[in-house]
Amino acid sequence: MILYDAAKVLFDYLSVSDKVRHADLVVGFGVADMRVPDRCIRLYHLAFAPILVFTGGVGSGSEDMQEPEAIVFKKMAVGKGVPSESIYAEPLSTNTLENVLFSRELLKEKSLSPEAVILVAQSYRQRRVWLTCRKWLEGIRLINLPPPARFKEEIERFGGLKAFTSRLTGEVDRIITYGGKGDLFLEELPDTIKKAYDELQKGIEHTKSV
Repeated sequence: MILYDAAKVLFDYLSVSDKVRHADLVVGFGVADMRVPDRCIRLYHLAFAPILVFTGGVGSGSEDMQEPEAIVFKKMAVGKGVPSESIYAEPLSTNTLENVLFSRELLKEKSLSPEAVILVAQSYRQRRVWLTCRKWLEGIRLINLPPPARFKEEIERFGGLKAFTSRLTGEVDRIITYGGKGDLFLEELPDTIKKAYDELQKGIEHTKSV
């Protein structure tokens, strides 16, 4: 139960979410989880933003897709009633930093200068996406709106507590490492997060040694 509680602490920290607000556009970050484009499409139809931007090529976990993530997302949106002219797709990026930088270039090419942007990524990846955007999209108001996700359901979705814990600690590792490299906004981890992370790391090492 200790490891379960520690994992829940990390999940809540990583799954940062804000109150829904209107913005100039929504950016959906590529992944093999169709809840992400679905969330973007719903926000469009609810008139929270008039433009959708999908970013993502062929990345880890989406190798089985027949096309880049952004193109798959765009086709899904068009199929659900979003006009093609309201969607921009960036199909070349293969990681979060490229997602942000290539999307920024796309916005410049299209002469779009948003003041507020809604960010939509997998729930446990949302904080890293947000921190990356804080670094490279200065001056833009960022709104975190990942698809709704419940901890217990995510454990089942990702194949059990052990597998999901590995994803959570991996996200914290990336936030620390990429922050040190300057790829994203360097954020000091709260003590509660450090403690939960350490507990999970010990649990993982114990499992390996058994």
